[in-house]
Amino acid sequence: MMGGLFTKKIIAYETLKNFTYTNDALIRGDIKGIILSFMGLGGAAMFDENERGNALAEKGIIYLIPYINPWNWMNQQAVEYTDELIDLLFDHYDLPENTPVVSTGGSMGGLCSLVYTKYARRTPVACAANCRSTLSSTATRIRQSISTAILKSLWKK
Repeated sequence: MMGGLFTKKIIAYETLKNFTYTNDALIRGDIKGIILSFMGLGGAAMFDENERGNALAEKGIIYLIPYINPWNWMNQQAVEYTDELIDLLFDHYDLPENTPVVSTGGSMGGLCSLVYTKYARRTPVACAANCRSTLSSTATRIRQSISTAILKSLWKK
């Protein structure tokens, strides 16, 4: 599948770990689903190991922490980037289309999980968002530009 408006398909399975944390190599047996975990504002860490990823692998669940811009607010490029990660795993493992995807995150990552659920190519079956800091009244007190960033992330297709 080609990338969207802002991205071309550039991620290969062999280079996947440069674009996201994934525990897929730890899974033995059938893959039962995919959980996305979006980082909060400023989250720019890359991981070789992840305790939650190890636990989910034992249950047959792929755990992804996409390495997207730490100030992205799940803009259109971030949605397309995440879609490409998901598409790559569906293709690589020949996953059935009904394989569940769950979107999660905290703080800005919580807003990302909500926005991704709305605009994803494969709509997640569930979303777990903890994003108190992205409520407009709180965000305005924290920093005026946050409210603007949130509104700009909610583009129309």
